[in-house]
Amino acid sequence: MILIGTMNITRTRAEGNFLCPKCGVNCDYRLRAATPFLTIYFIPLISIGGTEEFVQCGRCKNRFQKPVLAGATRDAVVTMSDQFADEVTRCMVLIVMEDGYITPREVDALMEISQRFLDRKVSREEIARLASLAGQTQVRTANYVRSMSKRWNLEQRRQALQAMFLAASSDGKLRDDRASTLAELQSSLQMNDIEFREAIADAVERMPT
Repeated sequence: MILIGTMNITRTRAEGNFLCPKCGVNCDYRLRAATPFLTIYFIPLISIGGTEEFVQCGRCKNRFQKPVLAGATRDAVVTMSDQFADEVTRCMVLIVMEDGYITPREVDALMEISQRFLDRKVSREEIARLASLAGQTQVRTANYVRSMSKRWNLEQRRQALQAMFLAASSDGKLRDDRASTLAELQSSLQMNDIEFREAIADAVERMPT
């Protein structure tokens, strides 16, 4: 008996980054192409239909039509910008909270840095909530940054480092423990020595007075 059947052969045609409609965040994707084949003894021999392209999210694995890659809409750009600002705000709170507390002066500084550096107005209540959460979870700054920065581009990583440096030195000095955390962030942010030093130098020049 000859075993005849069909199967889809799926190949990856492109990879990139997009705003996933399901996840609501910026994710990796693969543009895939599926073509049906006639098989004999489970061996694909003859294409029997047209190729169907789809976009598969690397995070949720859902499939979407190709037009999802046609370009970010204005709302999508705003969403990604807001998400980045939220993530960097959490990073700033984490690096300040590594010693277990946050001072009123540091709260004021974080509000100013967020407004001037991230174009995001953050309230005292939100900083207090994030500080409380950081104290409860004990998440290390470098670990959080390593997870979040996977979807940041180089300019965003640079901006995040500068914001964290300003936050770490917001009480007027850069303590040794915070300096060590910043040094550890170079690896988490995948920045070379020159990129790292230039970002810090630029942040010093832009430091609030």
